[in-house]
Amino acid sequence: MDPDASDEMVEHLVDFFDRIAPFYDDWAGGQHGRLAARLVDLATPAKGEQVLDVGTGTGAVAHLLAPRVNPGMVFGIDLSDRMLAIARARPAKNVQFVGMAPTRRPRSKKRTGCCDRVAAWRCRVRGAA
Repeated sequence: MDPDASDEMVEHLVDFFDRIAPFYDDWAGGQHGRLAARLVDLATPAKGEQVLDVGTGTGAVAHLLAPRVNPGMVFGIDLSDRMLAIARARPAKNVQFVGMAPTRRPRSKKRTGCCDRVAAWRCRVRGAA
């Protein structure tokens, strides 16, 4: 794939999600909540774990994970600053939201650590309903 085309696609996706962010939770409705709860159940998080929520959006999955891993941490990453602003508006002491692409590493000389679980909203899970 042409890297320039890939960057252009990412820009279009970010623009799309930034524009729909204020309406996303209302638009997604109850189905979104049920799917988020199912993803959390499939992830089987345990107390004290570190969990990465890839494509966190408005933080539905991250906020459901938080009480299950407490005192562990949930890190939600997303490309859309506006979706992240909505996620951050519902604070939880053990959730941190970061704007970044899942395919890019943070540029830091510090060790970033690791996670015990990864929750990815759009992954296909074999055998899952």
